Amino acid sequence: MKKIKSSFLLLVAIVFSFEGQAKLKHTKFFSNTDASREIPSMAIPVPHSSLPEKILLAGSKMNGEGREQAFLKIEHFPQDPSTHLGETVDLNKNLQFSEITHVCWDETGEFLFAAGNFVGSIDFGGSGIMHMDPTISQESESRTFLARFRLENDFLFPMQLLDLGPGEPVSMVVGKKDLTKSIYLLTNTGKFNKVNFFGGTFGDPESQIVETISHGLKKVYDVAAGDAVTFLGGENSNGESVIVRINVMGDVEVVSTLPKDKDLSGITLDDRGNLFIAGTKKNQLFVGAMNMHGSTFRWSKELDANDLIGLTIKNDSLLVASKTVGEEIEDHEVKMFALNRGSGQLLDTVDFQNEIHFANGMCKDSSLLCGIQVRENGRVSNVILETDWEEDDITKPGPTVIPPIVVPDLPYVDFKSELKKVEQRIAELEVKIIESDEAIAMLSTEKQNLEYQVEELTAKESQEKENLYACQQENENLLVQIDLEKEALRKSRALEDDLLIQLEESEGTYANLQAEIQNISYQNHQLLAQVEQMDAKASVPHIKGWHYTVEKGWLWTDHENYPLIYQAKSESWSFYDRGTSSPWWYYDLGSSEWTEWK
Repeated sequence: MKKIKSSFLLLVAIVFSFEGQAKLKHTKFFSNTDASREIPSMAIPVPHSSLPEKILLAGSKMNGEGREQAFLKIEHFPQDPSTHLGETVDLNKNLQFSEITHVCWDETGEFLFAAGNFVGSIDFGGSGIMHMDPTISQESESRTFLARFRLENDFLFPMQLLDLGPGEPVSMVVGKKDLTKSIYLLTNTGKFNKVNFFGGTFGDPESQIVETISHGLKKVYDVAAGDAVTFLGGENSNGESVIVRINVMGDVEVVSTLPKDKDLSGITLDDRGNLFIAGTKKNQLFVGAMNMHGSTFRWSKELDANDLIGLTIKNDSLLVASKTVGEEIEDHEVKMFALNRGSGQLLDTVDFQNEIHFANGMCKDSSLLCGIQVRENGRVSNVILETDWEEDDITKPGPTVIPPIVVPDLPYVDFKSELKKVEQRIAELEVKIIESDEAIAMLSTEKQNLEYQVEELTAKESQEKENLYACQQENENLLVQIDLEKEALRKSRALEDDLLIQLEESEGTYANLQAEIQNISYQNHQLLAQVEQMDAKASVPHIKGWHYTVEKGWLWTDHENYPLIYQAKSESWSFYDRGTSSPWWYYDLGSSEWTEWK
């Protein structure tokens, strides 16, 4: 039993002795192209392959016309690259500008997401394999695009291409354990997009849903996506660096406000839900770890650098790529720091010195660092550095010193110290369990709220469908009524036109009649004057006193009795109808009859 315990403790001692001996190592690759013609912005390993065999490079390159165009390619180091190239073209197929700045794989390693910016137009469907791929076109402003590719046998086939509006990408991550396979993309305009892609395998049609998430920040610098929660690092309206948390419902909560002397640069999450942040404090780089809620610091450490290039998680360590810009090229420094993500202990530092002078970028899902090296002959080369852990070689020959023959019964163990470590570890685990329980309770509450909201939305959708059907019916009736009213209006206008024509004709007729009336009135006036004149003449007898006619004999009248005429032959009076002649009409007062005189 003593031997077993001794062997076990010896094994533990060996393991503990090597825990702090791990150190950073880096492998340098030179891209086959001249950095003056091609500049990789990001590099990431190709899934299901081992380095240094296959690396995917993304960035921009100069074409024959001296314009930059976005490119993606897979290089087989040190073999010749197998390249897929997407070119930007305007409506006349004249390239303007484009570049890819961010790349990441989905969890399966089957699909690649590439984001960048362009001016003019961009088309990744030029291979002729997918003619139905959309082409984005804009003429003057720099805009953000997001493309999805499918990887097959080291070739990238374009699937979808989206225009996400003005600006340039700042950060892009894939949602972890996200059933919808969301892509979170942040631009320098502060716009935060969530994109869900569908289809693209087994003949399924491709589609996507683009959602813009509100965050209330003045500036946003980085995004980190976890399980059912997303963190944003940025600046509020007061100019303070803050971290906000957005849940699946879109609720925004400020979980931490950094001291005013700290400026936030980047954030990332590990698979345990721990949030790591980096930024500058008085022109010095700092990194820190926060609890899973992002509200309190677990540790914070300042590093010997000025600015952040990128953060990534490698094994159990946090790798921090940094840079310090000097006045001369030889004064530029690019370093990689390895820290224990649990305690913040600095494990190792690598100063790349003259191996890389200018760093372009590093993906969150990779420790591949892209940069440029200026050689002594003035040639500018593209450099890709892979940073990894290197363990001490335990297979090397042992020392030549002969140990003592007497073996102690048991090695000395400081049980109190070990007990304190165990108790501390238990306390840490209990805190994590409490935090996990809180997170589970929050997620359970959110799930219940979501189920309730789904029920409400389903009922609301049903009611809205009924309202929509009623509105459609009412709309159809209104359209019919509108058509009837239009026809009635058309007839009214036609009748109005006819009446206007008749009115114009009537006005002309009225004018003619007025003239004719005036003419007749004038004629009547003249006739009346003539009648009055004739009446005046007729009222005066042309013969007064007695006169004799052959037919009637003696007749008598005067001014006072005319037109009464006395007949001596019949001894009777007769009334003369003035104005008559040939024959002259007389009314015989004696016989009461009209008679005519010739």
